[in-house]
Amino acid sequence: MRSRLEHAAASIEGVLLYKPVLLLSLCIVLCCATFIGYSHAKFPWEDEVLEITVARLSSGGEVWNAARSGLIQMDPPILHVAIHYLFRVFGESVLLARLPAILGFSLLCAAVACLVWKHSSPLYGAAAFFLPYSTVLRGRAMDARPYGLMFGFSALTILCWDRAASDERKTVWRIALFLSLAATFSTHFYSILILLPLAFGELVKWRWTRRLDWASLGCIAAACGVYAVWLPTLRAAAARYMKTHHYQVSFQNFADFYSNTIASLPLANLFVLLLLVGAAAVYDRGVISGLEQAARSTAKDMEMRTAALLAICAGFILIPAAGFAAGVTVTKLFIPYHYIFAAIGFIVGFPLLLNTISGSNRTVALCLLAVVLAQGGMVTVRGLSGFFRAMEIPYPTLAELSKLAPEPHPEFVVASPLHFMVFYERNRAVAGDQLIFLYDAKKALREVGTDSGDLLHESLRAVTPARIEPFEPYIAKHRHFNLAVMGEVKGVLEWQYTYLMKQPGVRMRWLGKAGEFNVFSVDVESYNP
Repeated sequence: MRSRLEHAAASIEGVLLYKPVLLLSLCIVLCCATFIGYSHAKFPWEDEVLEITVARLSSGGEVWNAARSGLIQMDPPILHVAIHYLFRVFGESVLLARLPAILGFSLLCAAVACLVWKHSSPLYGAAAFFLPYSTVLRGRAMDARPYGLMFGFSALTILCWDRAASDERKTVWRIALFLSLAATFSTHFYSILILLPLAFGELVKWRWTRRLDWASLGCIAAACGVYAVWLPTLRAAAARYMKTHHYQVSFQNFADFYSNTIASLPLANLFVLLLLVGAAAVYDRGVISGLEQAARSTAKDMEMRTAALLAICAGFILIPAAGFAAGVTVTKLFIPYHYIFAAIGFIVGFPLLLNTISGSNRTVALCLLAVVLAQGGMVTVRGLSGFFRAMEIPYPTLAELSKLAPEPHPEFVVASPLHFMVFYERNRAVAGDQLIFLYDAKKALREVGTDSGDLLHESLRAVTPARIEPFEPYIAKHRHFNLAVMGEVKGVLEWQYTYLMKQPGVRMRWLGKAGEFNVFSVDVESYNP
């Protein structure tokens, strides 16, 4: 007689098997609704504002040229152009700019669920759908940036690769492999690192079969041709920004990546999972016998396709290590969030590994599903509540800032390169010529060791009406202005503040605080640069 736990697991599995396509479709709709809700309550950040600024240009050709130049953002131009036409058809909104990322994250959840379902059981597949909710990836699910699409197309690529090796319709899946990998390469330049897990998977297939899958390798090689099309953009951006980027390579950045990203399933959830499995083992002796049987099994009992998929997961998890090695030897920088799609290895590998070491025990799968659904439920409730919450805006209005300045039409130099465009976006309808960013790459490099923010803002002059001016000519013409300072953010210092403080002929007086901005009155009595 089956135990109650086994019966519960079998019953839930039966529900999942009854109409799997319908259930998956409902989960996708719920996922989209959840992160649309998050988007409703979230103010755009710097990189999103840059994406939207380019997409606002008057024609698709202008957008294409601006994005293709690599001088604003280091991405292929496809997403910028897509957002531009979404704006033209439906009207401008932050949600429309974020919609591709939300759809991409939903595609990730669906693809990993299908992968894990096939290689383990419906219970593990259902858990896999909600595992991304428990990782750092969910923080990028509603960004108007290419990360969400990179997650989704990367997972779809692995799904197509897996199906091409096992499904009867190999030609169809190989075409899908080419298209999905080409789409992955058209999202973000760091997507090229997906070749590492694919190489791991192909190597394991070769070890098992002693022959290469030339058809799949040909599809992968053809997709690399699409990546090559975007290389001029990468070279232009690298030449301008990489040499003195503020995210210089360091072992601390590398170590923080693994502690914050790969191990991103909350520790409390892992603890609860262990408790549930332990309680199930005590309650149901069948769990213990299943674990003992699994412990006696060998790697030879594992199917080749599952072994190859686990190798791909290992490859994903090693992507940051490859990026760090490249940073040490070639690029000299390591930007942690560019590698976060490495978490796909954890999302797919964790349930597959748990299924393997538990001997496909459904009670263990039920415990994982319970833990993941609890976490996913909290994320969903919080996301849906976003439809009823006001957007959280971390910046003051221009009127609040102006109350601190005594003059009738005060000008505010916003010193932070990470906040000027976002603050301008907050006040775009009324900003006029009152908000200013002053750039000087040489001074920035001398003062704070990086000039990437100033170089970026110099390039932005071609695509935004925001007032961005060179530092020296402005100081020469303006003997009085106001300076809005936020302090150090992600290693990017507001060099204008520290530079002016050191000038003997410049007098600065604190006026007060508006939001997170400290506002200073600046009087230039004499200035010798």
